Amino acid sequence: MKGMKKITSLLLAGSMALTFCSCVKKSDGTDTKKNSEKIPEKSENVLKWCESDRFYLYGHEIIFGETTVQELYDITDCCEFWDMDETCTQRIFYTIDDLADIPSCWLYPSEEAKASQVAYAYIYIQRPEGYFHQNYPIKEGIIYGISFKPYTASFWGDNISFDVPFDMTPEELIKNSGEPNRCEYGMYGYNTCGKHLEDHTFEFDKYDRLVEFTITNMTW
Repeated sequence: MKGMKKITSLLLAGSMALTFCSCVKKSDGTDTKKNSEKIPEKSENVLKWCESDRFYLYGHEIIFGETTVQELYDITDCCEFWDMDETCTQRIFYTIDDLADIPSCWLYPSEEAKASQVAYAYIYIQRPEGYFHQNYPIKEGIIYGISFKPYTASFWGDNISFDVPFDMTPEELIKNSGEPNRCEYGMYGYNTCGKHLEDHTFEFDKYDRLVEFTITNMTW
């Protein structure tokens, strides 16, 4: 996989253990005291979910603002690149080698899902440095964010993971990440990068279940 750093199993396991530690239940209580002694040390380094700037795909780290479309495509070609026509009524589909200005991308868990257009994640792409309101090779675009629906996780299996837990509640989100800049109709928005618009949003249903989240990090 060109240009990508393979995450070692140790690092990935450590990251997942840190992120989802609240979901792990020990069957052997002999280490309870030892673990509890380490909680204060770990709590200082807990990642705020509203500050995550990456996700993990097939064991590879996708870093927003750094990873290119070509690097993503080298990991999996189960994606579709598209844009709307001038009338905004019809989609125009591209290949990775085509030129475009502001392309969109759907990422799928499998070829079967791609064929039926289900369980996709929406990938945000920004222009590479040196381009301004002009077409550029899509493969040179920079990944700067993703929107994901947790209910589609069963389609992905272990092939995708995030720094944010799918089973969080609004209360747990606020406890971890602080008060949001926007909170209405089940939508919690954070603009941690000092932008006017939220760069991280978390949407919950009426049962306080996380139904969709978006994490972005635009670098220009």
